[in-house]
Amino acid sequence: MNDDELKRSLESLFSDVSLPPATPDDADVRERPPEPEPAVEGATPPGPEVPPESAGHEPDVEGSAEPVSDVVHEPSQWRPRLLQALLYGAVVVGAPVVAWNAYRATTGGQLILIPFWICSYMLLLLVTFVEPTSYGVKAGTFLGLLVALGLLDLVESGPGGTSRMLLLSVPALTVLLVSRQAGVAALLAAVATQAASAWALSTQRFVPPGRGVGLSAPAGGWWSSPLTFLLVGAGLLGAQTVVISRLIDTLARSRRLVGNLADYEARFGGQRRELRRRALQLEAGVEVGQAVTSILDGDRLLRRTVELIPEYFGCHFAGVFLLDETGDHVVLRVGTGDAGPALAAEGFRVAVEESTAIGWTAKHKVSYVVLHAEDDERYRPLPRLPETGSELALPLMVNRHLLGVLDVRARETTAFDETDVRVLRGLADQVAIAMENARHSPDEAALLEASSPLYRASRRLTRATTVEEVAGAVVESVAETEADGCLMVELVASPAGQLDALRYVCTWPDRPQRWSPPGSVLALGESPFPVELLGDPCTVADIRDDERLSDRARRLLVQRGIGALVSIPLQVEERIGQLAVLSLEPGSFCQSSMRLYQMLGQEAAVALQRARLLDRAEQHAQREAHRRRVVDRLRGALDVEQALRAAAGELSHTMDVPHVSIELDVGPGDMGRPGD
Repeated sequence: MNDDELKRSLESLFSDVSLPPATPDDADVRERPPEPEPAVEGATPPGPEVPPESAGHEPDVEGSAEPVSDVVHEPSQWRPRLLQALLYGAVVVGAPVVAWNAYRATTGGQLILIPFWICSYMLLLLVTFVEPTSYGVKAGTFLGLLVALGLLDLVESGPGGTSRMLLLSVPALTVLLVSRQAGVAALLAAVATQAASAWALSTQRFVPPGRGVGLSAPAGGWWSSPLTFLLVGAGLLGAQTVVISRLIDTLARSRRLVGNLADYEARFGGQRRELRRRALQLEAGVEVGQAVTSILDGDRLLRRTVELIPEYFGCHFAGVFLLDETGDHVVLRVGTGDAGPALAAEGFRVAVEESTAIGWTAKHKVSYVVLHAEDDERYRPLPRLPETGSELALPLMVNRHLLGVLDVRARETTAFDETDVRVLRGLADQVAIAMENARHSPDEAALLEASSPLYRASRRLTRATTVEEVAGAVVESVAETEADGCLMVELVASPAGQLDALRYVCTWPDRPQRWSPPGSVLALGESPFPVELLGDPCTVADIRDDERLSDRARRLLVQRGIGALVSIPLQVEERIGQLAVLSLEPGSFCQSSMRLYQMLGQEAAVALQRARLLDRAEQHAQREAHRRRVVDRLRGALDVEQALRAAAGELSHTMDVPHVSIELDVGPGDMGRPGD
């Protein structure tokens, strides 16, 4: 596969992969073949069409907006639940309480209290279990029973008994079940009741049963009990008001945050999924391109290809069928999973005819898509592989000559869209070219690998996918010649577009005391590279006598023991760098080495651009994965504090800093609330 073909493949993967509408002149994929027409030599029959509704072979899960949390936020929603829980608890606790107090009333001679306890419990049962009963009736009955119990204890035991606890619970529960204003009113009523009972007790106007007159409270201290009751009750209601207000506000903010995240998913989820698919398709194209250019064995190439397709396209089977010698059948050569190797060992074959998708593709040399396996007349399940919902058959063509068929299957229906068809068709073309090259010239390729420095250098650069690998390929190739060292630099432009500095890609020999280390960026005036030689190719046979070198460059090169050099520009469409091959002794380089250096200047530039492009694509994919992780953590947060902690943690991890602080700007509407 030459450079132009690899470049076109990568450009195709980066371009907009949406297919234009099918036209009579360009119909590679159609639903059904038309009625037979008179055969025309060289004409390509149409194939099945990919319907628009099949777009997007990935399940629409990641970008779909999940339902907003079902946590109840409004008081009108959570108060009935709270009241019902309190009623259930009162029913459970009330049964033994009623039985004990009925027993006490019987033994104490207070039989009149027995109907009170029984009627109170029956009323509790009615409001708890009889439907429909309004919320107001339930809340009023529950709070009224508490007031009645408090008054009864007040009459029996006086202000110092459990009546304080019962009467104090009434305003607290009123705030929760009704409103803050109702709670304040209940507190004032409870304080008045306590004050009245304390005054009556201190003035001897009321004496609880079982207490003598001399045991009554002093006449001047009756006000201390209601005052203490008021302070405790007011503190309790104030704390409740602040807590409930902050809790409702926090839940509302959490709901808004979840809603905003859902809106973000709805607006940008599809774009993110498409970017991720593009990244995966690019990675698959690069992997197949590497296999195509680095594997000379045809079987190894096919095995590597069918292993990559399920990994990047989410299908469960990929197989390559090759045309046999008769041309009447295509035979499975390699396949994935458990079924693929077994069928290939058995010599499974498919006839070249229109009854199957594979046979139709082999006959017409056009792609065929099965979106619904059960409804397509040309779908045939493979032995040991019945669970298939979609199938895509692609011809392996070289110069309109059929080599075989690439068959891809997925468990889901409508698993392949136009983008998948186009990308897989490009991969199939690359594989077909590599198969043809491997079949016709394995011995020649091995001979070139062993004997031709040009071929070895080209192979090294073609397989290089990172800047470091490109640098290593250049150094290895230069080291095979009579050169004693080399420098390769990239041009760095200023924001205004002017040449500003040089970035060192490789230095050989790697001696920091002599040359700048790889990755360093030096201004033109500070770089030991002879900047006056940047541009057209040139050869300096003797450093000491060449007038093209400045005094500074000549002095630096002589100090490093350089006697001669060759300067080759790194250029594709524009100049991106320079390669300098060094010799310790003055003199000319041989012609074969000069041809190798010129080839290195051309192919190293292409390889550097490809490496930079792949690095940017990988960084983009990593950023997308990081954004997805942040969104997932924020969506999983139960409140604003947890969401902020998650955001701070991700920022700390991304920026590699030990501490991140997030400050919230409190708006005017949030001022003046207790606890803010």
